[in-house]
Amino acid sequence: MIKSITQSQRLKSEFAEFNFKINNLQDDIKKHKARKLFDELQKQLNLIDNSHSSKGSYLQADPRLVRDNISNVVSLRKQLHTLLS
Repeated sequence: MIKSITQSQRLKSEFAEFNFKINNLQDDIKKHKARKLFDELQKQLNLIDNSHSSKGSYLQADPRLVRDNISNVVSLRKQLHTLLS
């Protein structure tokens, strides 16, 4: 069975860093945008995890859609790193 990406230590550390930086933003507009990006990132990662799950109807997931989720994750992470640096 594939290890859940959302359970990886590297991702947990990155999420903690994102949350810390988002919570310390002074600009409310920037904070709101960062929070939306972060929430969408979590959603996309959960979709990827679910597509690899051995339970439920995720076994019929179209591999092209999963590839799109991965591309979205890369884009969202880049946006967050840019916004929070």
